[in-house]
Amino acid sequence: MSLVEQQETFELGLLDGGSVVQAVSSLTTPGHTGTAARQIAGSGSSQPSNGIRIFQISDGIGRGSQRGRQFSRGDWAGQDGQIASYADRAWAFYPPVLEMIAYVADEGTLAVYTGVGWKDYDTLLSEVATVSRTASGAESRIGTVEEELTGLSGASVDTSIVIPNQVIVFGVSTRTTTTITGACSYDCGISGETSKFGGSLGVAEGSNNAGLIGSQAFYSDTAVRLTTNGGSFTGGAVKMVLHYFLSVVPAE
Repeated sequence: MSLVEQQETFELGLLDGGSVVQAVSSLTTPGHTGTAARQIAGSGSSQPSNGIRIFQISDGIGRGSQRGRQFSRGDWAGQDGQIASYADRAWAFYPPVLEMIAYVADEGTLAVYTGVGWKDYDTLLSEVATVSRTASGAESRIGTVEEELTGLSGASVDTSIVIPNQVIVFGVSTRTTTTITGACSYDCGISGETSKFGGSLGVAEGSNNAGLIGSQAFYSDTAVRLTTNGGSFTGGAVKMVLHYFLSVVPAE
């Protein structure tokens, strides 16, 4: 790396028959992890495994001299599912580790090794996810649970989903997904605190509110309530999302 450069930046190309079939730019290290399935998708046929090229990128002059190597698909024979690392003019292969994470730079996403293959990180997300766990089974979980209330009718409407017992709530966010009729605005809250998560919210489609509160513990299952201002609901729909923290006690 030149001393005049602010950071290392690289451009990597995967070659097939001398042609670049997949390019990854703006790498900040001279290495890249990619799955075979994505390489095949990028080339349109077989895995492009007969060459690589790499450039260091200068802020001042652009691409530097090309470096790379041609190799045969036989170099990877019998290594399905392994992590391939090229250094010192030779390939080394390593088994992926359970929950290993790879950053897919050209897609701006993460892939996770699950034991049965690589999966996109976003497909593994759930509404209530464990973010940490102790050896005794204690857990910290984050909940992001949603429901859409449609065909709104009457002076107020309660959700069927509830804020669970013994959670800390950060907020309840809302989005008006179908323009509300019969009311000039509405409040989002709970019984006895009808505007706890937002007051005088917009009835037009697309209106939204983060619904943040100072974090508060709830000690019983609690429905969220929409209450009209200036009339009664005669139509419309609102998507509501609960945002909360849940602690799980040790199992032993």
